[in-house]
Amino acid sequence: MKKRLSVFILLVVLMVVAVSAASAAYYVSGTSWLKVHTEPRDSAGVTGSFRTDYAVTSLKKYDSNWAYVTFSSGDKGYVRTKYLKTSSKSTAYVKADDTVLRKGPAATFGSVATLSKGTKVTVVTKGSNWSYVTTSSGNGYLRRSGLSSKYVAPSKKKAPYTAYIVSPNSKKVNVRRGAGNGYSLVKQAEPGAKVTVISRGTKWSKITIDGINGYVLNTYLSKTKPATATTATGAVTTAKTHTAYIVSDNGKKVNVRRRAGTGYAVNGQLEPGTKVTVIEDSGSPNWSHISSGSVYGYVQNKYLSKKAPAASSTTTTTAKAKTYTAYITSQNGKKVNVRRAAGKGYASNGLLEYGTKVTVLGKEGKWYHIQAGSLKGYVQADYISLKKPKSIPTASSSTTTVKGKTKTVKSPNNEAVNMRRGPGTGYARVAQLKVGTKVSVIGTEGKWSRVLYNGLTGYIKTEYLK
Repeated sequence: MKKRLSVFILLVVLMVVAVSAASAAYYVSGTSWLKVHTEPRDSAGVTGSFRTDYAVTSLKKYDSNWAYVTFSSGDKGYVRTKYLKTSSKSTAYVKADDTVLRKGPAATFGSVATLSKGTKVTVVTKGSNWSYVTTSSGNGYLRRSGLSSKYVAPSKKKAPYTAYIVSPNSKKVNVRRGAGNGYSLVKQAEPGAKVTVISRGTKWSKITIDGINGYVLNTYLSKTKPATATTATGAVTTAKTHTAYIVSDNGKKVNVRRRAGTGYAVNGQLEPGTKVTVIEDSGSPNWSHISSGSVYGYVQNKYLSKKAPAASSTTTTTAKAKTYTAYITSQNGKKVNVRRAAGKGYASNGLLEYGTKVTVLGKEGKWYHIQAGSLKGYVQADYISLKKPKSIPTASSSTTTVKGKTKTVKSPNNEAVNMRRGPGTGYARVAQLKVGTKVSVIGTEGKWSRVLYNGLTGYIKTEYLK
């Protein structure tokens, strides 16, 4: 009997340990971009990469160095466990109204929902700057600075109350039949139009305008009457304004955001010294509502001055001293992406040709901040050279310097085979090769062969070669 009882207790303990291990949450730490592999080894194909603070929703250890994981986005694969940190669940409260819940741990990710002040959330992972949370409006990421571990009372915005339509660029705002973009339009409201808010949700509010009921996104509502209302008769000033100037310590452009907060989308950027009109209606001690030409939105007060900044030759000289000339280079002479920020996950601002002369403005990790003409952005360090490249690599030069074994493309169904940029199905397709095509194999990586074909270098699964 005692032996059975001991066995039972041991099973219970093991079950508790197993449940605890399964319920543990992890997030990316110690690397800005964690590579996800198709197999548990560094030479395996890479299907994607995930930035710091990205949450892992499930983890199954493979060995002491690798684990098979699922990210909050649903992507799966093998990662090195040394770049994952554990986190325990906790309760937190949203500090401010109109806080954006995002799909990923950065302001560049899309919105899941807009949360109101005092919203209670469950923090699944607490990263260095972003927390992955679950809410009644969905799951997503919030800035840690926007959360409080202590109770935060909801806003005293009791419906019904009067509000006004606001919009960037003075465009009309859609009023819909239901709380969602999929609902049909009831009407389009002019910026500055007075409405009655019947009830306010986390993302949409039910309103009455001109005797008609409908729904509007909360981002297009303000309790303060906007400075101007664009109507058929023109713009009419309805708020106090004063003049100010954009200032910046490092001489960089300043972001003008859709609402008062760094988590909101950027409507535009203004150069230091730009004259702006400050509209006294932001309601935030750290932000001002401004307009300058077609740019309209919110700027942090630290970037505004009532006095026009004097032309500083010292600042200009210092800025120039930090910049230098470099050139675009690439292994195959291909064009190189100039990205919006330092990381492959950011959108491309444009492409630069091999050998293009650029000005290096600074460096962030393995990325250079560059400018070529009007094109500005970030390029990987691998594609920047201080010396001007002599010539573009050609198919003939590649063929003569690399000796390979000739093989023929095959496939089970006689279908064309993908030749990819890297050793994995997650890489972009370089070309599609018909069955019977001759290629030169110049190396192997796991289950993939590195091949040359018609001047192109890429990877094909070894099982599709004979």
